[in-house]
Amino acid sequence: PTTVQVNAALVSLNNMISMWGAEGLNYYIVRESKVLTAGVASYTVGSGGAFDTARPIRLLKCYLRDSDSYDWPVDVSSLSEYDDLYRKTQETRPDEVLFLPEYPLAKVIFNYEPDYAYTAYFDFEKSFTEFAATTTAFALPLEYKETLVYNLAIGIAEDWDRVVSKTLYAKAIDTK
Repeated sequence: PTTVQVNAALVSLNNMISMWGAEGLNYYIVRESKVLTAGVASYTVGSGGAFDTARPIRLLKCYLRDSDSYDWPVDVSSLSEYDDLYRKTQETRPDEVLFLPEYPLAKVIFNYEPDYAYTAYFDFEKSFTEFAATTTAFALPLEYKETLVYNLAIGIAEDWDRVVSKTLYAKAIDTK
């Protein structure tokens, strides 16, 4: 392939990965932690945010750990549940957290301002990130390999005005 075709294939790959993220097809779950600041209930999450990590799609679970290694569950609440809280500025151990998947930075907002520098553990759902270059090293679960191969083949073929077989289309659909 020419350099132009290689660059077009990279764009096709990244478009496909982004679309799958929007469809909820290419996600993984990662546990991450952040030491909370006493008196601060709201944190931005994403590249360059207070919690500098890849921007998550969803918060599945959260708990707090104190210095004695005691764990405290934190319920993930909905926006309407959070809105119904009447004492959001009280300083105590949070027991609920709201996740707002805003863009470019998501937010986690605890129902109370922490009274202590707890370590918060989050189970986030995240999308695979796009490839920065054709040489980008990337680890994917093996179950995604055929899906990427067949669906990218269709995207590239269409970009290059190639006709693909019905079998290839069927394989792409089956693996997705």
